[in-house]
Amino acid sequence: MEEYIFFNNKTLPKGKAKILIQSPGFLFGDGVFETIKSYSGYICRIDLHLERLLNSLRTLKYVPEQPESFKSLIRESIRNLLKINNLSDREANIKIIVSRGTYGKKLDIASAGNSDLTISASPIGNKDMEYYGKGVNVISSAIKRTSDENFIYKHKLINYFENVYAKNEAASLNAQEAVFLTYNDFILEGATSNIFFVFNDIVVTPPLTQNILPGITRRAVIDLCKENNIKIIERMIRYEEIADSDEIFLTNSIFEILPVKKIDNFKIKGAPGNITKKLMFFYKETLV
Repeated sequence: MEEYIFFNNKTLPKGKAKILIQSPGFLFGDGVFETIKSYSGYICRIDLHLERLLNSLRTLKYVPEQPESFKSLIRESIRNLLKINNLSDREANIKIIVSRGTYGKKLDIASAGNSDLTISASPIGNKDMEYYGKGVNVISSAIKRTSDENFIYKHKLINYFENVYAKNEAASLNAQEAVFLTYNDFILEGATSNIFFVFNDIVVTPPLTQNILPGITRRAVIDLCKENNIKIIERMIRYEEIADSDEIFLTNSIFEILPVKKIDNFKIKGAPGNITKKLMFFYKETLV
């Protein structure tokens, strides 16, 4: 059955959607996106995703939208796509993309026209449950970042080559994820995830003052720790601290919480550990 998407106020077959070759999204990766997971029609944490999207649109100076009507349009379009794509009784990957309208003058965002809005909803394939039971392999990317002061990393940009390259580095070494480090070897985040460590029953994750994305699932895990009396600290983490960690796990909206069994040559004892398993359970409870 053909998949339908929403594109600029129209719901149409995916194969019939077209953008102009002059689109800044195509030419320059000038756009932002959100990825949301739905569970049998329940759109997980959509309010937080839409708030982050609107914050990016404001900060990055896209053509302003009326916030409430824009959010209502997205909500209604997602519900419609879940229905017509027969996704109301299964898990789905929802992607919202806002790309800047064509520049009136070269590389002049102030001259751009109305932004393009694209929404898709696709089925999520069967999970590899082995990863949840035994953990994934992670490598550190050859791409280095500065530690802080680059606000661009706070936004989900469709200019995604850095992440794509890092994921391919991981795949070439039979790993499932890559993490970015700073030039002075502080750990930042994964190519598609945020990262958490456990040291002596204390959960630790890099702070938002560093060049990382404010992940929605990251926020959920921090809240779950506080609600369940699990000590949580946000601080900078040095690469060599991997050797001292008892547990490591990754988070994102699609795979949720995923234990790590190895980073480069550092092996993690008994993935998933007790705290990781608790948080995986607590997270599932929030979806009921």
